Amino acid sequence: MPVIKKSTAVTAPAERVFEILADPKLAHELNPDLVLTSYTPSTIGGFDNSWEYKMSGLKFKGTTRMLVVERPFVAIYETTGDLPSRWSWHLQSQGETTLVEVELDYTIPKLLNNPLLRPSVEKTNEKVITNQVANLKRLSETS
Repeated sequence: MPVIKKSTAVTAPAERVFEILADPKLAHELNPDLVLTSYTPSTIGGFDNSWEYKMSGLKFKGTTRMLVVERPFVAIYETTGDLPSRWSWHLQSQGETTLVEVELDYTIPKLLNNPLLRPSVEKTNEKVITNQVANLKRLSETS
């Protein structure tokens, strides 16, 4: 399974950054290719949801389940369905800023997992996560 790791410093308190991550209404703004079709509060915090995701011109569906929530510092969840993955978000307060680290461990769908397409899919996913982290930073610093 490929792994993507990203980090950034955000000029906002960890609680504010976590609020953005934990708000299902902002999921599409963090990642424009993601649409939540339903969501419910998770018993441990955050939210569990069903989603549709567009990648390489194809639509994928699945669900997300929260695994660990330690507000405002840790959110770990897994997706199942067409795109199995595990997301680990870690926030660390550093004075007036918050260090945000995300690790995405994912499976490339069978349809796209061949020697010709795989490098392009991995590059696209890397870009999507880079943009998602940038959107989190932007939303956290301007709200």
